[in-house]
Amino acid sequence: MSVFQNFQTFFKSLTSPKRVPTFVVTLDALGTLYRFKQPVARQYIDLARKSGLKDNVDTDRLNASFKEAFKHYNAAYPNYGKGQLESPEEWWTKVIDRAFGQVVDQNVELPRNLGSLLYRHFAGRDAYELYPDVWPFFQALRSLKKDFSDPDGPLIATGVVTNSDPRVSTVLQELGLTVQAKPPERRIGDALSNAWTDAKLQRLDGLFSYEALAYSRDNDIDFLSTSYETDCQKPDPDAWIEGQKLVHVLPIIRKAVALRDSPSTNVSEYMQKTAQSAGYRVGELLWLHIGDEYEKDYAGATEASLDALLLTRETDGDMPHKINTSAAPDIPTISSLKEATLIINLKARELFQRGS
Repeated sequence: MSVFQNFQTFFKSLTSPKRVPTFVVTLDALGTLYRFKQPVARQYIDLARKSGLKDNVDTDRLNASFKEAFKHYNAAYPNYGKGQLESPEEWWTKVIDRAFGQVVDQNVELPRNLGSLLYRHFAGRDAYELYPDVWPFFQALRSLKKDFSDPDGPLIATGVVTNSDPRVSTVLQELGLTVQAKPPERRIGDALSNAWTDAKLQRLDGLFSYEALAYSRDNDIDFLSTSYETDCQKPDPDAWIEGQKLVHVLPIIRKAVALRDSPSTNVSEYMQKTAQSAGYRVGELLWLHIGDEYEKDYAGATEASLDALLLTRETDGDMPHKINTSAAPDIPTISSLKEATLIINLKARELFQRGS
């Protein structure tokens, strides 16, 4: 195939792409997928004592002090200090020092690096545990993804949309979930353009060795959208709109990953593969969000024109952010993620049958 013919194929892929029906399931993180092993103040105090704190600290007083400190620094340095402080760890250290400083004796010195110790503690399995229904939920989703694994066919994607700093990725992985290591590259178009440069320089499969081209149907979580990274906090609809930017490159990435297994033997073949990858886009999109907070999850997602389910576990009222949902009757609720699997299966298959 000539260079001109390759260019024609590439141009056709861009102007008349294949539209892939796409079903997206997103979830909140804390309170939906995992919970604290012990109350936050209890964990704070236990670790502080192990680190050398001599003073006795009352959990109720520390809880109140922590809330005040969090509110203070959230106003002074919004979004965990992004753009103002060096890192979220510095922001959390300020919160922790202020919270403890208001409840310990003035003559008592706080353990050195207490903020860093607590920051690292709340980045993994020592602080959190998955809810019992999470594993069966993702096993069911993996089975559904397997049924629709053809890179030319419908796409099922799972994600997390959460008001959090970047530690959520580490937490999910330490709790045993498979999280996409490399985030979907939003500027995949740049990589596609560079394919022409690769071809001119006789570099074969430059696009397909691109490290951001990572996708697997075995992922539990295909993408993460945190408030820290997107500068958008739920219930702001933009929290999901930022997530959509990641979803819209997944059909291209999925196809490119499938083509990666057969290396190109010449420039012409490389350009044909590049053109094929460029020719995939999200078609009809159905998005379902699941979370445990009415305002942040349900109301925010529906304001973004998405479907949503409110998760109201009967035995989880001790989570510090739980609120009474009786003021919001007649909304679709589930009492466990197990209930969500049936709804997801029905919605996905209905969407894909329409697109077939």
